[in-house]
Amino acid sequence: MNGRIGHLHTNYRLLGQSNPPPVDLRERLDRLAIAEVAPTVANALSHVFAGDETVYVLRQVTAPLWLNYHEGQTEKELAQEW
Repeated sequence: MNGRIGHLHTNYRLLGQSNPPPVDLRERLDRLAIAEVAPTVANALSHVFAGDETVYVLRQVTAPLWLNYHEGQTEKELAQEW
């Protein structure tokens, strides 16, 4: 599968006490979205669409979700949850 994200816009709402501080966590999530989440999604979709040669073009996707972040969580664990 050949996937591409043309534009990624993220909006975070952080609830409760957070360590690291919210600014650091937002920066980490932004880096994670590009470095880990996109490849993780591509990998998951390649399993779902294995052998399917159809071309799908999605103009806009809105995907609200909750992440249960905890200290010590690795980038890979957070990307998988995402």
